[in-house]
Amino acid sequence: MNEEHAYNRKNLYTIILFLLVIAGVGLKFFYAQKRENSALRVKILSLDKVKKIPLPWSRLTQESIDSINKQAAATKNNSKTMTTPTDTATPNPTLTPVVKLINEIPITDQTTEQLAKKITQNMLGINNLDLAEVDKNIEMADEIISREPNTYSAYKAKLISMIVKESKFNQNIDEYDLNKVLDNMAGFEVNSDMAARREAALIATTSNQLIALSNTLDDISILKDEISTQSSALDKSSPEYQELQLQNEQLLQREQVATENLENLQNNLNSGALLPVTLNEDIVEIPFLRLLAKNDYDAVNENAQSFIEQFPNSPIGYYYLVKSLELQGRTDDAIRVIEEATLSPEDQSALLDRLEASSGEDPKKYWEKLKF
Repeated sequence: MNEEHAYNRKNLYTIILFLLVIAGVGLKFFYAQKRENSALRVKILSLDKVKKIPLPWSRLTQESIDSINKQAAATKNNSKTMTTPTDTATPNPTLTPVVKLINEIPITDQTTEQLAKKITQNMLGINNLDLAEVDKNIEMADEIISREPNTYSAYKAKLISMIVKESKFNQNIDEYDLNKVLDNMAGFEVNSDMAARREAALIATTSNQLIALSNTLDDISILKDEISTQSSALDKSSPEYQELQLQNEQLLQREQVATENLENLQNNLNSGALLPVTLNEDIVEIPFLRLLAKNDYDAVNENAQSFIEQFPNSPIGYYYLVKSLELQGRTDDAIRVIEEATLSPEDQSALLDRLEASSGEDPKKYWEKLKF
């Protein structure tokens, strides 16, 4: 009996030890997941050279418009052949608005075009939707994704809706589902056309600035010649002469500033420094924004520092590290981060401008600025 008792006791200890090991591994995994640097993960995924080509959202909504137009034309033709003037002149009081009919149809039974049109309408006023409508928006986005997995805008609608649900209504959301949406969005090629348009617009803007500065310098030169001509006919001790010399000095200062700006623009254009960043930075920032909204400054600091180590030339990591330190009242530490940042002068200036522009903003209300 004693041997059997000892054997059972040994088995019990073995089971307890095994459960403790499993619990330890589980806690370690949970902690790792909690501290996972989602921003860094999304950034790395966005750098993958193999990208999915998104299905244009406009194609879905345009098909919806075409479908409605065809239905309207068919209805009109039928009414001409099947009704009398008396019939068409009297409206049917039992007709139900099309939008109401669509809302009553189960989501799985609605066409992709109907769902896209409804999501577009909802996203225009996403901040005014109630919780039930936000949940329905997520469900509709999921339905479109299940049918058209390459519809980037459906992922974006779902992402914003989930964030609104979390931030505005203080509801828990599925972290795994949110991260899956971010990962999918990072895998799309959504920047090439946009980057080309931005680049063209930027170069055009720069060219206009070059022309404007050149014209300014020409105007200054003409004014300087006029002042010189007028001054030569005046007594150097007269008030008129002194006034012209003051104007000439002001023109010289304007000429110097314009010349420096012209040289800087030309140098930047020649070096390619004005070309836009083509990475999908907006979704990279979502994890940082969520952590700031939850006052999880330790996680922000840790993730931002890791981000900086991997991407020392990107302002994003510096911005959120400084922002977190400022919100904690650690102003000296924030200044030190800015001073030690390994950013180009242009990025450093942009970082400072962004910090100044966002000063006083409530990080909990970041969701209000998300755009579809």
